[in-house]
Formats: sequence, structure tokens, C-alpha cells
Amino acid sequence: MKTRVVALLLLFALALCAVSCAGKINDIDVCAAGAEIKTRFVPDGEGYIYRSHGAEGDAGWELDAEEFASYYGDAAGSPDFSKIADYYLYIDETAPTKPCEYALIKLADEEYAETLTEFLRARVDLKLENAKSYPDVDTSALKNAVFGTKGAYVWYIAVKGGAADIDSLILKKLKG
Repeated sequence: MKTRVVALLLLFALALCAVSCAGKINDIDVCAAGAEIKTRFVPDGEGYIYRSHGAEGDAGWELDAEEFASYYGDAAGSPDFSKIADYYLYIDETAPTKPCEYALIKLADEEYAETLTEFLRARVDLKLENAKSYPDVDTSALKNAVFGTKGAYVWYIAVKGGAADIDSLILKKLKG
């Protein structure tokens, strides 16, 4: 509980700084927003956090182009990592029968949003296809995955209960 309070206070301080420096929040810090999503919607998550930047000691690891492609690419192709400016991914594979993952990605090239969304959808579709061989897999998070784009941002949310809330949170933060 104490960790959540500290995280929320930190996000509040970041928001105040952004307002005082820029007049209003025009953009979101992808990593801070991703951390807030995990804190609010995945309280017991034991998955992996991947982020494009962060202070030393922050949770999460950076991915290189090859590692990113291992999650979102396949033999037919993989995302162009050079078109990604910032990202926060949460992937929990500790309970394979209960998939839980989301990604919030800021693009360097806004025109790449549709292509990247196709890669994100392909990941979810492949997981659904693979789940057909394992009847004990709870596919509700995958079947109800939410995909979104707004400006230079692309996201997907495959969590059980809460995907719509996370989608709303992201849209709210993007409105500033």
C-alpha cells in the first residue's frame, strides 16, 4: 500500500511539474503512465516491465530492436524499431493460463501507427490461436483486448477486467 501511495505522489508531482513548465499537459510521459496503469490495474502483477528509459533503479528493462521483434514480430516481418520514440510494456507470462499484458507506445513517425497496430493485433491473434490447443487458458483478456491510437500514440490492453478503464485513462491523459 505504501508503494502505491509513493507512486501516486510521484505521478502527482510529475503532473505539477509538467503544468508549471508547459502551462498544460500536452503530452504524457509514457513510462509514468504505464507505471500508473500497472499500479492501478495490475496490483499483484509479477510480469515483466519493459521501458524505453528511466532513472537508475527504476523497474523495467530496455529492449533492443531484436527483443522488441521477439514479442511483436514473426517470420513474415517485425516492427520498425527506429519509428518508436518511447514505450512501456507490461507482459505477465508467469501464469500462462491467464494472459495479462499491455503496451503504450509513442511513435517517432505518427504515420506508422496503423502498421504497428497490425503487429500488436497479430500478437493477440497468435496467442488466441495457440490457446485453442490448451482449453484451460482463460482467453477472455485476449478476446476483449482493446487497441487504440491517438496522434503519435498506439496502445493495446489485454487484461481481464479493466481494459476499458485503462483505455479511458490513456485517452484522458492524452487530452491533457
